[in-house]
Amino acid sequence: MSIFKKDEKATTRNVKFKCSDVYVLTTTIVPDSDEKVGTITYYFLATKREEEYYELFSDMKLEKEPDTYSDKDTTKQLDKPYIKKVEPLKEYMMDKKAKRIKRSLLFEFIISINVDNIVDLMIHNKN
Repeated sequence: MSIFKKDEKATTRNVKFKCSDVYVLTTTIVPDSDEKVGTITYYFLATKREEEYYELFSDMKLEKEPDTYSDKDTTKQLDKPYIKKVEPLKEYMMDKKAKRIKRSLLFEFIISINVDNIVDLMIHNKN
């Protein structure tokens, strides 16, 4: 008999994904802020279903950039990521033969890429 509930995070941490089903999406976000930051590049891991991409951890649908209208104007929602580039996860992996990868490793990977990117942005804006 167990006194404590099983840690839900511990059970989901060991979930594995097929490497061939995971994509790295480069997105752009136009921040809704008073500071003149410009666009922000942010990376997501996603799966593809019916020609649409869904963020791996939240299952949120990610959209491609809106089409340009005839007057060359586009309408974008602020603080919303728009897909700029899609690459298979395998392009980033050292072991190209790997079939499955742990959820925890995917999480660490995407956090690392985004932190590096944000630090670069901060250094660039400081100069």
